[in-house]
Amino acid sequence: MNGLTTGVFILAGMPGSGKTTLAKQIADHVAAAEKVPVLFWSFEQSREELRIKSLSRLGQVESRAIWKGRTAADTWAKVEKAAEDYRRGPGRSLTVIEGGREDTLDHVRSVAVTAKYKAGGKKVLLVLDYLQIIPAGKDAPEDTRARIDWNLSELRRLARDLQSPILLISALSRAGYGKPSIPPTMDKLKESGGIEYTADGIICLWRDKDESKKLTKDFDRLTVRVEAHVLKNRNGEVGSKVKLDFTPAWSMFTEGQREDRGYDAALGE
Repeated sequence: MNGLTTGVFILAGMPGSGKTTLAKQIADHVAAAEKVPVLFWSFEQSREELRIKSLSRLGQVESRAIWKGRTAADTWAKVEKAAEDYRRGPGRSLTVIEGGREDTLDHVRSVAVTAKYKAGGKKVLLVLDYLQIIPAGKDAPEDTRARIDWNLSELRRLARDLQSPILLISALSRAGYGKPSIPPTMDKLKESGGIEYTADGIICLWRDKDESKKLTKDFDRLTVRVEAHVLKNRNGEVGSKVKLDFTPAWSMFTEGQREDRGYDAALGE
């Protein structure tokens, strides 16, 4: 996607594919590497849940052990080091906001513009989890599909005004769950019409169950194969897929092989 490109980018996938986990890992990386403001609006998970994802990945400690707070001393030392690494890295630039009813797009705009101003006009990264439950503003239509289209248009205007990227997590329709052997297409996005046309980029996570079965346990932790399919890329290459290895216990993705699945396949034609 060529880095912090201006526009609205969709990260979609079926439940359990790791959408939020990957989005948080991307947010952490951008905050630490680029040192620009990153604002993560979470309308489902708590700030603590997202922080534990980061500590689990950085310390390579099971998230359940961190939740319980009861583990061996040497394991907890890894958690403490991960917390310090987080404070010195992404924690300096990343803000997690627990989204509520008041977090309409007008409020999101206000917070984002202020963050950009305080950062001296740097680019910012906005992450919203997730599209279908963003609260409707006072001017938004009541119909669900129309409201989502309206929100998308508003977010694209915001990305343009900020000259920055916005990463939106999106659900798939039930039809999008499909069969394990059928890769995703844009028409499987939930309330897909406006998403297909408005988004600058669409990436869909798809779990290849057959390939996942072939993977061995990594450090005694189950790792599954997830493919990131680039279904749309307004300013670049489309039709490629990247094989990712997802270790849920550590809330961690690692990147593997990249392949070309073809332009027509991405469109579902």
